[in-house]
Amino acid sequence: MVEVEVWSPRLVGAVVTIISMISLCKSLQRRKEIFHRLALGMGFHGFIFGICYMVGPAAIPKDDENAVGNAGTVATCSAQGFFNLRIIIDRDFLLCLGIFYLQLCWRIEQFR
Repeated sequence: MVEVEVWSPRLVGAVVTIISMISLCKSLQRRKEIFHRLALGMGFHGFIFGICYMVGPAAIPKDDENAVGNAGTVATCSAQGFFNLRIIIDRDFLLCLGIFYLQLCWRIEQFR
């Protein structure tokens, strides 16, 4: 059971990172349209989230007895916490994206 707790976040983080890299590459090729610029931002935030999730428990200091798979220091834990704040920005970015599309759809319906 302990092995699952250690490797499952790393597997999920690797999958998210790979999917975000694909999204970044495709969005960079077509960034002239506004949708692809927004997708570029989502891919960037997903890439950071995937790396943070992949590193996950390994960033926790070694002397912490309650963590599983920890091999880091206080500095790695602090860096992990800093980059995890990007996840909050990702959530806010997606919220703004949803509001943008709702307003866009509402304006289109008004002109019909």
